[in-house]
Amino acid sequence: SKDMMCKNGLEANVDFNWTTQRTSFAIDWGFYCGEDVKLSVVTSFFFVGACLGLICSTAIFDSVGRKYGALIGIVIGTAGTTIGIFVHHYHLMLALRVIQGFGQFVGWTGVYCLVIEF
Repeated sequence: SKDMMCKNGLEANVDFNWTTQRTSFAIDWGFYCGEDVKLSVVTSFFFVGACLGLICSTAIFDSVGRKYGALIGIVIGTAGTTIGIFVHHYHLMLALRVIQGFGQFVGWTGVYCLVIEF
């Protein structure tokens, strides 16, 4: 377990090997034993981007329209998600999570407004 591993000072891939078939970036980047707070920061940065997306979405919708604004947001969010699959650096992952949150919430807000109008 994590507690036994952390309290005894064991190192992954030195003192033991993971037995999971699939790994996660938390295991690959060593986010355990005091580094697990970084996982929460990744989620928090998504919502920072989401707040920025909600604030900026009105200006985007006013300038290009709701339909094109929603499409722009979906493309930005999809690009952030797709690029994030291949990232191997924590700080770049944080920047991409802001971009992903921004795009997703601009897209979701635009689609919501379009649905409400009809």
